[in-house]
Amino acid sequence: MLKKILAACLAAVLVVCSLCGCTDSQKNSEKVSKKNNNAEEIFISSYKPDTFCPLLSKNEANIGMLGIVYDSLISLPDNLFPESCLAESWSVLENGTKWNFVLRQDVVWHDQTPFGADDVVYTIETIKKNEDSVYFYNVSLVDKIKANGQFELEITLKEPCVNFASLLYFPIIKKQSEEINKDTFRPVGTGPYRLEDLGEGNVLYHIKNDNWWGGEAVTDCITVKMLPDNDTALYTFSSGSIDMTLAEDMNWGRFVDPLSASYQAMPTPIFHFLGINHKNEVLAFEEIREAISLAVDRKKLTEEVMMGYAAESSLPIHPKWFVWGEKTDECKQSFSGAKKVLHENGWESSDDTYRKNVEDKTFKAEFNILYNEENQQRKDIAEMVKQNLEELGIKVNTQAVTFEEYTSRISEGDYDIFIGSSIISPELMFSFIIGENNVFGFESEKMDKAMTSLNSKHSISGIEEGYVKVIECFDELNPVVGLFFEEKIMVYNKRIENGITPSYFDAYKGIELLRKEEGK
Repeated sequence: MLKKILAACLAAVLVVCSLCGCTDSQKNSEKVSKKNNNAEEIFISSYKPDTFCPLLSKNEANIGMLGIVYDSLISLPDNLFPESCLAESWSVLENGTKWNFVLRQDVVWHDQTPFGADDVVYTIETIKKNEDSVYFYNVSLVDKIKANGQFELEITLKEPCVNFASLLYFPIIKKQSEEINKDTFRPVGTGPYRLEDLGEGNVLYHIKNDNWWGGEAVTDCITVKMLPDNDTALYTFSSGSIDMTLAEDMNWGRFVDPLSASYQAMPTPIFHFLGINHKNEVLAFEEIREAISLAVDRKKLTEEVMMGYAAESSLPIHPKWFVWGEKTDECKQSFSGAKKVLHENGWESSDDTYRKNVEDKTFKAEFNILYNEENQQRKDIAEMVKQNLEELGIKVNTQAVTFEEYTSRISEGDYDIFIGSSIISPELMFSFIIGENNVFGFESEKMDKAMTSLNSKHSISGIEEGYVKVIECFDELNPVVGLFFEEKIMVYNKRIENGITPSYFDAYKGIELLRKEEGK
């Protein structure tokens, strides 16, 4: 394995297109200045860029790297409560369908031209024209958008959305007169660093933007080394050639010496759950779904499957999100609680399984758990859940199928329970779970009423109050049985000072404030 990684490192000579329009003499001058003046420098990594247009890139590492160059309308922290960035403030009118944004007036692009509302209009219209953009969903509710002067923006939605501002974390690009060509796009941002290509092939430089509206960056240069994949990045980090990198493999410790490295866990909206078929006549009983939820050992799942890098949650709401409120996080396994729920609702254990008689019909608590065979993580989850439920007294079979059959059966409703995961969108409307035509066959007037009532909530306290009702519905109805939220890991050199603050929505958030102590 080590030889393969070393070979991959040697083979990683990637051709990077010419970027920000500097002349050769300017580039060489920058290069000499950076190398000879002992400028502060931090090394990170990325993979071969698919494009330098941040709206069209599908490469996660590339998007993270470009996040240092661009700013967004809002910054989205781990608690999902939007913070001002290029948008200084915002307000909502007409029952949640019209949003007004006031933009900063002290922002200039890297080419020294002024930033304004027309740039935001252009950015959103560009995303709406590109359905394959990773940000297309973020603007899918936008009906109309217009600039009211240079620094004011008006967005009209197709329908109310209480947390619409939370979707505006995508990068804002400069308005152009010509159609975007993702292969020749030249990045000009408003962020703390501007991207430069000094003709070195497999290295890019982020040079400090002295005119950044957010203040002066501490580090003069962020050097980006282009590597083939995450394994290579981790090995390169362990050799000391880069200072920070995301760890996509939970076993990152096999690459990294803990004595020379630190790490920061980042909460994510990646939610793992048991998908419930509400058309199944037994799973349609609320008490069965509640008993399943009580029987699952989430602590063991997170420790053994996710190596501790996960947050237990029975709900599609992370305990760190601002809408969680003051709810007590109750995820402990309780067989006694599960049995009590079943017995109180007429279920009796017979021949090692639970049965319930309703009129002349007997219902048996027996299920199949579906997962795609090539996903070891889902296999492990399925086996552990099976063990939990059989210990309770529910008979379970696991079914391993190809990914193609897995997705087909879920879309056709041909399953009892499946092991699934999804990214919860930060506007927190949970459309994939409770929206029309959801794959679970879930319907509830009570849940619909709780979600609809959110449209009239616009203050922080009002929104939190509204989500109390939503959380109560999830607790009571269990449309899916939540397991945990993934965490991502950023490993970094112990010589980096000031503390790193990475976020799922901004991997290198705050990198401009970092400093590396060379002699430490």
